[in-house]
Amino acid sequence: MNRRHPTLEWLLAYAGGSTAEAADAIMASHLTLCPQCRRTVARLEALGGALLDATPASSQSDSDEGAAAAIAAAAARARPPARRNTGSLHALTPRPMADFIAAKTGTADIQSLPWRFYGPGVQRAVIVSGAAGAVARLLRSQPGTALARHDHGSDEIAYVLSGAYRDETGLYRTGDVQCATEKAPHRPVIEGPDECIALVVSEAPPVPTELVARLGQLFLGR
Repeated sequence: MNRRHPTLEWLLAYAGGSTAEAADAIMASHLTLCPQCRRTVARLEALGGALLDATPASSQSDSDEGAAAAIAAAAARARPPARRNTGSLHALTPRPMADFIAAKTGTADIQSLPWRFYGPGVQRAVIVSGAAGAVARLLRSQPGTALARHDHGSDEIAYVLSGAYRDETGLYRTGDVQCATEKAPHRPVIEGPDECIALVVSEAPPVPTELVARLGQLFLGR
């Protein structure tokens, strides 16, 4: 059972079709597992549709039509997709996440992803790298590992594919979402006997708050 959900702001953005591709994969995967958030998105979509219906046809612009199309697309994304096992990623995580990662990396095999050393007990695989530091990356951390304490250069959203971690705000388990604001330092620690794999999406790289971690980031990259 999911206990950690996207914020209303993220759900509203998703319902309106204004989230980026990587965040779409997070939201759709969480909704696949979470009936509570599916109901919220459905209500937001219905509200958006009602507002559009209440607008006189003569005053609706092309942007209104675009908004209607975005709402319809969000409704389709919110429906739980059929689950088909076509690779180890698909056995691990809901199809929206598995398909997103496979499309970007060319593999549906979790072991074949471009894993790189990212510190003791941690591997990283960059899935999408954009302008100005925007990045979607998988972090694969071993049991008991404490990641470096860090701040954020932008708002950040994370999705737990498997395992669990804990930070100052609580415990995040498989299927959970953490939405962090730009100025919200934390130090995730892997919880339980299993490795933890999480997709982290942000518009700017994390900002380590410890000197050793800052030096490591210079060599390892964001």
